[in-house]
Amino acid sequence: MHGVASAPPDATAFEATLAGLEALAGELQPRHQRLARRARVIAQSSELRERELMKLASWANALDARLRERGLAPSAAAFAAEASIATFRVAAQRWIEGSADDTLFDLIREGFNDLNRFLQAAAP
Repeated sequence: MHGVASAPPDATAFEATLAGLEALAGELQPRHQRLARRARVIAQSSELRERELMKLASWANALDARLRERGLAPSAAAFAAEASIATFRVAAQRWIEGSADDTLFDLIREGFNDLNRFLQAAAP
């Protein structure tokens, strides 16, 4: 999550997270077809699915650490990191299964908008 660390110092934790995910999406976007093939292989192997989940968990841990470095409280950083990686995972799956015309970052933004609507509806 090197994009988070390179976000401007005055960026909010969410803006920094979005910058990190935007950088990641930019690296992945040109590899859509290769990643779609990779996802099909992973889907057929429980060992590979487990490794993929471990990779995502390590990303969440890295994001958690970056958000703490930016001053977020530990519990807030943990929730933000886990929710952000879950949002990324759902967006990436939609991107892989969808058209190469969709951009991963647009789907990530859409995922955060969906999450925001869910949380606002749940608020008292």
